[in-house]
Amino acid sequence: MPTFGATITGFVREDDLDVIRTVNGIPSGQSVTDAYMTVKAVGGSQIFQKHITGTAVPGQGQITDDGSGDGIAAVRFELVGGPAQDTTQLTAGTAFNYDIQVNTSGGKRYTPETGTITTNEQYTVGL
Repeated sequence: MPTFGATITGFVREDDLDVIRTVNGIPSGQSVTDAYMTVKAVGGSQIFQKHITGTAVPGQGQITDDGSGDGIAAVRFELVGGPAQDTTQLTAGTAFNYDIQVNTSGGKRYTPETGTITTNEQYTVGL
């Protein structure tokens, strides 16, 4: 069952954040081949997008369980902090829209989660 209206909060702008999710309902005999997490300004343009596969890629993430065994997949998206990186592009206190989408080996596409992501302001500078 998809989760609509989810919220990601409780982290600081410019910090790293791993977004780890379980994806239920992968059809029998299929596996998750790739997944995306897209963050957009409300009513506006794309801020960043993460694309993951079964291979771990630093700064992107990985499909850690493709769901082929039990129909339940697991994904990890790595949001990178620091100057000019993912979370730095998110204005503190402002809600941005995001969604997570997965593609299966059977050519199916699912969006198991949509919601908003909001950061807190960072005060320490120069690390």
